[in-house]
Amino acid sequence: ELNKFKNWKCNAGIKNIVLQFDGNVQGTSACNVGNSLGNWHIGFFEFADAPLVCNVENCWCAPDIRIDKWI
Repeated sequence: ELNKFKNWKCNAGIKNIVLQFDGNVQGTSACNVGNSLGNWHIGFFEFADAPLVCNVENCWCAPDIRIDKWI
């Protein structure tokens, strides 16, 4: 039960980024919550400017679990 963060705010994309195989830059690893931040291959991405609200039931990926979260 300690990995349930649905409806919590999350700093994904603010303090961390994840580079996908296709060059897509995301704020989260496995859950893909939030929008793309850009594409590395195109040469453009921006960090998020505001926390996102989690819309998935569980946080299951180690890098995503470590992101700052709060209610």
